[in-house]
Amino acid sequence: NVDEASQVNVKDFADFLTKFPAYSTNITGHTDNQGPASYNLQLSKKRADAVKALLVDQGVSADKINATGEGETNPVATNNTKADRAQNRRIEAELIRN
Repeated sequence: NVDEASQVNVKDFADFLTKFPAYSTNITGHTDNQGPASYNLQLSKKRADAVKALLVDQGVSADKINATGEGETNPVATNNTKADRAQNRRIEAELIRN
């Protein structure tokens, strides 16, 4: 599920993608390193898929969205503290000009 605060960002991104059809996006999910790596890979893909589904619900064509998961392989912070792990549980969107 996408939290309520993030839904506003997704809506704004959807509005941009529908207004400017020359763009598409790569949505990438990430996790912290808690739990098995195989589970985290699946979880990160589910996160990306949830954002993709929300974008599609907002009118973005599904073929303009690539959703992938990287699991715990690309942290932006250490996983030593709760705050650091929270930073690593994230979605990144790459904007692509077609």
